[in-house]
Amino acid sequence: MNITELNFENAHLFLEDFEIQQSPIVEKPYTSDQCQDCHGVLIYTNFFLTCSNCGLMDFDKCEMCYLDDPEVFIRKRSFYKRKLYATEKLKLMTCRKPCKKANYQQSIKILAKKKFRTIFELKKLMKILRMNKLYPYIYLIFFDIKKIKLIDLNLNQIDKITTEFVKTEMQFKSCDIKRKNMLSYYSLIYLTMKRLGYTGYNHIILPNNFKEMKLNYDTHLVI
Repeated sequence: MNITELNFENAHLFLEDFEIQQSPIVEKPYTSDQCQDCHGVLIYTNFFLTCSNCGLMDFDKCEMCYLDDPEVFIRKRSFYKRKLYATEKLKLMTCRKPCKKANYQQSIKILAKKKFRTIFELKKLMKILRMNKLYPYIYLIFFDIKKIKLIDLNLNQIDKITTEFVKTEMQFKSCDIKRKNMLSYYSLIYLTMKRLGYTGYNHIILPNNFKEMKLNYDTHLVI
C-alpha cells in the first residue's frame, strides 16, 4: 500500500502488511497422502481415499484401474455404493460425524432438560418434539448429553462389518423372496454385528418390519 494513502481508518492494513513482510506466512506443502483436517494417512478404501485416522472419505478422488487385457471383468464401482452408504450409517452411529445443522446446539439444550434413559426413549422424545430431521444424529445427541458412546467401533471393524453387509445383501437379494426391498441398513447392520460378536448392536433402532425381515434372513441365508 502507498504510504500517502495512510489515514486513521486504514492504519491497521499498513500494520498487517508490515508484519507479513517481517514474518512471511509459510504455507504447508500439500501432500496427497495426508488428510488436510487431521493430517492422518490417506488410504484407498472401496476405490476412494479415506483417512485412516478420522475416517473422512474424499468422494472426488477415485482410484483408477488399468488393465492390459480388455476381456478381464472389473466390478463396477456402483456395486460398492451400498457399502459406502452403510459406512456412513456406521460413522453416524459411532459418533464419527459431527452435525452441522444450525438448530443442533439448541436442540441439545432442550433435550438435556428432558428425562430419558435409552436411545429408544430419546427417539420417542424427539418425535414428540418434532425433531425428526435430527434422527440421523441421534447417537451423537445421546453421546453429547449422556457422555456415553453406545456403539464403539474402529475403522477396521467398520470396514469388516460393511464388507459382510454387502455379501449378505447380495445373497439375500438372490433368494426367492418377494419383498427384496424390505432389507434396511439398520436391520442388516444389527444382524451382522450380532453375528460377528460386536457389542452395541442391541442399541440399534430397528424398523417396524424387522421381524419379517429376520424371518427371511434366518430361513434363506446360510452365512
